[in-house]
Amino acid sequence: MRPAIVLGTVTLSRALPEMAPGQYLLVAPQRAAALRAKVTEVGEVVVAYDELGAPQGGLVAVADGREASMPFRPKDVPCDHYCAAILDVVHVSGSAAAGEEGS
Repeated sequence: MRPAIVLGTVTLSRALPEMAPGQYLLVAPQRAAALRAKVTEVGEVVVAYDELGAPQGGLVAVADGREASMPFRPKDVPCDHYCAAILDVVHVSGSAAAGEEGS
């Protein structure tokens, strides 16, 4: 799961009936260094399914890969990114960001 900033929404003309009511968000995953500096880092942008009502500019936790489709089980839906939580506060320690210096 990765923290991400909500940049906007995506509008669909049709959606799968298997998907619960919700919206699709454009989110930008954030590295620990950006969170510590309290800046928005826009590199990779992905579309995440959201049932929680995350606000634009808000910070969310995004699950990706196979885990993103787990909230829909037993239905088999094509979901690659899922907004699992709306984050109020994130604390980043110095050691948490040290591992990402090489990436």
